Amino acid sequence: MYLSAEHIKAALAELRYVQPFYGITFVACKKAGLGVGEPDEEFSVDAAIRRHMEEHHKLVPGSKHFFQPFYKSAGKWLAPKYPSSSLRAINVQRFADAFRHDPNTNSWAWARNYVDYLAAKLPSSRLIPAFALCVWLYRRADLAGDYSPSALISRFLSDYHIRSDEQDRLFDMSIPAYANVPLAERAVSWEDLSLPRPPDVEPPSGGRLACLRVRSAGPVSPMEIELAERLTLIAGDNGLGKTFLLDCAWWALTGSWAGMPAAARENGDQVSIEYTVRGLHGREQLRRSVRYDWESWSWEDHPGSDTLAGLVVYACVDGSYAVWDPIGQKRASVYAREEVWDGVTEGERKIEGLVRDWRNWQTDGDGATFGTFRAVLEGLSPSDLGILEPGPMTRIPHDRREIPTIVHRYGEVPIVYASAAVKRVLSLAYLMVWAWSEHRIHCRMAKREPERRMVVLIDEIEAHLHPRWQRQLLPALVNVVRHLGEQVEAQLIVSTHSPLVMASSETMFAEGRDALMHLELRDGAIALNKLDHTKYGKVDRWLTSPVFGLEYPRSVDAEEAIKEARRLQKGEVKPTPESVHSVSDRLCSSLADDDDFWPRWIGFAERYGVEL
Repeated sequence: MYLSAEHIKAALAELRYVQPFYGITFVACKKAGLGVGEPDEEFSVDAAIRRHMEEHHKLVPGSKHFFQPFYKSAGKWLAPKYPSSSLRAINVQRFADAFRHDPNTNSWAWARNYVDYLAAKLPSSRLIPAFALCVWLYRRADLAGDYSPSALISRFLSDYHIRSDEQDRLFDMSIPAYANVPLAERAVSWEDLSLPRPPDVEPPSGGRLACLRVRSAGPVSPMEIELAERLTLIAGDNGLGKTFLLDCAWWALTGSWAGMPAAARENGDQVSIEYTVRGLHGREQLRRSVRYDWESWSWEDHPGSDTLAGLVVYACVDGSYAVWDPIGQKRASVYAREEVWDGVTEGERKIEGLVRDWRNWQTDGDGATFGTFRAVLEGLSPSDLGILEPGPMTRIPHDRREIPTIVHRYGEVPIVYASAAVKRVLSLAYLMVWAWSEHRIHCRMAKREPERRMVVLIDEIEAHLHPRWQRQLLPALVNVVRHLGEQVEAQLIVSTHSPLVMASSETMFAEGRDALMHLELRDGAIALNKLDHTKYGKVDRWLTSPVFGLEYPRSVDAEEAIKEARRLQKGEVKPTPESVHSVSDRLCSSLADDDDFWPRWIGFAERYGVEL
């Protein structure tokens, strides 16, 4: 068993007030057995400090940088030369009187009065928090079987040869409340602590969001979802948390919220969002847990650029979009529906917008990008309108811009006059192409290869779409990503209320690569479950499947009439000629003439003298 992330985060909050000399130099020299009085020609303080920092401050495999939990540099990554430069300057200048040392040699010893000197340098209200320092030093140690806060402190006093006068005058020996938090089953990694990556470590490449777990926030706790490699479909009734899941997935991928942050429950215990990222070959790249800070009413800092190096596009149900490209972007950009079309001129959110970019791509010679845009539009086109083909530029009243047109079976239409459905698909096609084009430009300027993975989140994919289009869009989206690049793979996370969207997934759903998740209200509690994906064939059978849960694929009046008819047939209610006649009238007013319920009813009704 190991100290938990909660232990370590609480300890780091205390250690940030400790001067690096006490947190590094002092404990390194004590552990190494530095003597008192006469300098030891065989003892090198610099070597002792470097050994200590290599053991305790190297958090990331492959990185040469040291993590600094102390004082002004708390939370920062320090260069490999830190022990022999900045820290050495502190040792030989600000704390020189604590040592006996000849500057021309490597001989060191503690001065005879070093405890008095070090105690005088400490603020009276800021003694070294002993338990917090223990958490830092023993965070990787297996404490199975013998852990208690006092036992851990005793271990520290022994391992580091802390004398009684040092203990009394330098350390705060109190046990904080967080010391009694339960231990964890595995050692905590730097990712679990939500730390930014060191400067010499590249962000994980080609990753995908594999798991998301939310505690004490949102409609249900805990809410845990395993996300598939290619497509995750999320279905469920209104208000159960589909949009909440997409918002949390976006936050995990980017470190920012597309709208309002997830609200913590007032009675929530250990409010947190945990997520896992896997690489292209399924290997776990990153696992992180971020907690809610009740004092600031906000989630702890989350370095989104460390999650994925690839691209993320989020199509919200209100027509707004969010885009994240960590190459060349410090934070995610959220665009209102009007901004997607008309552009934004200030700050990092600058974007020409669909109207101008379309015109620029089509008329100013960016043939590659425009070709990709045309191909994506063609792939997303509905069967009733035919292929959505870019037409010539035009002008409209009260607008000084050249407006692109879209050509389909009903003619040539300026895109600003297009239907809501066409506008939604145009916006989605534009944002995907624009974001990928910008990503390639940023990578070229950074002398990096473009990413192979992108993540697309779509809330209520069927919004504004005619049933014909609902049957086509999802398979089309899975296929059109190839137009962005031969090596590009997309992870799609999609919510839907539509049985037509579900029916459209039957021929392209691949077990192992895709997943169907369902939110439902059961006995007053919300549950999120993974369902087997079944081919129901007819759309009305999807309505009565566990995904949508309708008892009958008919109107409410027809459903109630059939229920009453079945109660009479089963004898739950004693049938009389009058009751059978009344139910027959209700059936006649609500069912079609060829409804498949009629054969079951007609013979029953005739036994009670009712002719139909």
